[in-house]
Amino acid sequence: MIDEQEKVVIRRNGGYIPFDVKHIPDIIDPKIREAVENLVKEKGFKQAIKDGLYIVGPTGVKTPIRHIRCEYKDKPIVPVKKHAYTSTREHKQYAYAVNGEVVLYALYENGNLQEHRCVTLAEVAAANKRNALENMEDLLPKVILKKGKKLLRSFVLHRGTMLILRKDNEKLAELSASEISKRLYRFRALDEAKRGTITLQHHLYSDTGGSTKPAKVFEVGDASQKITVARSKQKFWIEGADFEIVQGKVIAIQH
Repeated sequence: MIDEQEKVVIRRNGGYIPFDVKHIPDIIDPKIREAVENLVKEKGFKQAIKDGLYIVGPTGVKTPIRHIRCEYKDKPIVPVKKHAYTSTREHKQYAYAVNGEVVLYALYENGNLQEHRCVTLAEVAAANKRNALENMEDLLPKVILKKGKKLLRSFVLHRGTMLILRKDNEKLAELSASEISKRLYRFRALDEAKRGTITLQHHLYSDTGGSTKPAKVFEVGDASQKITVARSKQKFWIEGADFEIVQGKVIAIQH
């Protein structure tokens, strides 16, 4: 009997959509689900993840499981935009996103006083429903108040924005190409909403997980795959504002 029920399916084990032991029953592929269950039973969940998940083929060859398709049950999803080439099936005509997923992050500053604001995909979808947005950044105020003081918006990061980590009193034009490559990251996610900690992904890596460690990343030679950066440490040169990438080369914008 064929199950005609529509399900929301999400690809986990990719770093920003975590895979946990509670998601094992939601794995779509029964063979992969069985393989993961056996590994967890043999090693325990943490050790199985550390060693790497795999499925054993008929000839005994171990094939790594890089992504796991699961039925998504955690949060509501919202339609964000309609595909240019639409399917005859209504549910395939739109791009969907998790309701709470952050797509814009803004930092506000006044001296040592800092604050941040975020915009989720759900908020973008709701704003588009009310009135078509010309610029998503219009959802973020340019000035906010904190402790009776005005804080100006220092920068806005879109999900996927490229940025270069910087130290105080540095000039981008004076950095070598190899040094820029070590510090070139993209904004991927909000890690901790209350404190404004964000997650960055190194430009040489794709979204395939990897460890996230606190961002003491300004040391020469450190090009960790993923890092978290606390609000007080967020000092960047930002694509579009401070530099452009032309044919793979970073070009500093003169201010």
